[in-house]
Parts: sequence; structure tokens; C-alpha cells
Amino acid sequence: MSACLLLQKSPPLVRPKPYAIRITYKFLERNIWRTSHSLDVDPSDPSEVERVAVKYMRKRIRLFDTELNILTPQDCFAAATAKGKNIILLIPESAIDITGELEASISELISKEGSTGQESPKKRGRR
Repeated sequence: MSACLLLQKSPPLVRPKPYAIRITYKFLERNIWRTSHSLDVDPSDPSEVERVAVKYMRKRIRLFDTELNILTPQDCFAAATAKGKNIILLIPESAIDITGELEASISELISKEGSTGQESPKKRGRR
């Protein structure tokens, strides 16, 4: 039997697909947390999360976890996935003012995300 025939009869090599974790960047607009950006990230290579975080920081937007801890781009993936929320909050430097209202809005965001897994679509009115 030739080597060519042996290769043809061998079952194809099946590689498991790497699983991806969805990381969502959210910003506060009119007291509602909206999705700015979502990424499906391979946990073995979270460099895309860091790359996007750096882009936001260049625009003078700071990164926070859901407990309002400020993050560096290098910390974003670990912080976002630490408690299974997979959310990075975006707050412009000029708007950083941690108030009870902001903390309450984050608690509401987390409870909505946990119950449905996604934010509910909203119709936007004319501006």
C-alpha cells in the first residue's frame, strides 16, 4: 500500500475550537449604561482587550471594573473576567466623579446583565 493511500484513509485531524469570552465595554449616557464595543476574546491571548483599552485611553477615557477600580490596559482582561461579569466601564477623565448615583447605576447594570445576559435594545429618539 502506498503512503498516499494511507494518508487518504486517515481520519482528518480534529482540533478543538478555542472558546472565546465576550468582553463588553460600556459607557454611561443619560444615566443608562450603553455598549460601546464588544470583543470575543481567546483567553489564551487577551491582547485584543489591551489594544482596545489603549485606544480608549488615548481619547482620555479611563477604564474601570464593575467595582469602580481604575484599570490599566494590561489589567483589563483579568479584572473584567475575575467575577464573571466580562464588563469594562468607560468614563471620560472630565466626567470622573464617583457618586452614589453612579454606583447605583452600576448595580442596576450588573443585575440587568446577569438576568438577561445582554442589554435590552432601546429605540433612540430624534435629537
